[in-house]
Amino acid sequence: MTTNALIEKPVEYMTATGDAVKLTMNMVKKYLVSGNANLVTESEIIYFINICKTRKLNPFTKECYLVKYDNSPAAIITSVDYFRKNARRSADCSGWKKGVVVLDEDGKLIYSKGIVLDDQKIIGGWFSAKPKGWDEPFELEVNLVGYIKRKKDGTPTQFWQKEKHATMISKVAEAQGLKTLWGENSDGMYTADEINPG
Repeated sequence: MTTNALIEKPVEYMTATGDAVKLTMNMVKKYLVSGNANLVTESEIIYFINICKTRKLNPFTKECYLVKYDNSPAAIITSVDYFRKNARRSADCSGWKKGVVVLDEDGKLIYSKGIVLDDQKIIGGWFSAKPKGWDEPFELEVNLVGYIKRKKDGTPTQFWQKEKHATMISKVAEAQGLKTLWGENSDGMYTADEINPG
């Protein structure tokens, strides 16, 4: 399909949940870009539309959106809910666990489901799941330091303030774990918690 056709005629498809979606380049640029829509190239919009269609994503329900703040390549951000739904549809998925890794005042690592006491320091997030037929569970850990997003002045963005570290880093671990186990159609897809610019 030519660029002009994409501008004038919607690309139509059904999402994984059965919703009908229509997308054009103008619709993407006007409604589905976070950051500076004027910097997004035609090829990036075409790629975004094709990713949405191929992977049956609904950008109007925030399953995904396009991010562009500068002249770096645009990123396609996907909701962690998409990865959760994708996992639940998999025949070998029987659930999963996630949480935070904290260090107590004695230097002991504790794997919490989310509660962090005043004398504990969050150092990362964890994920665990045992697909049906596996002898051992799959376990994954991520370091907090590598994911805290900062503004140009060095201060954390609003979503990465200290009081939100537990929620954010556990979501990063969860998204990575779900993609690793049940991410057949998620190559090149990231959640905002993983790569959201400052």
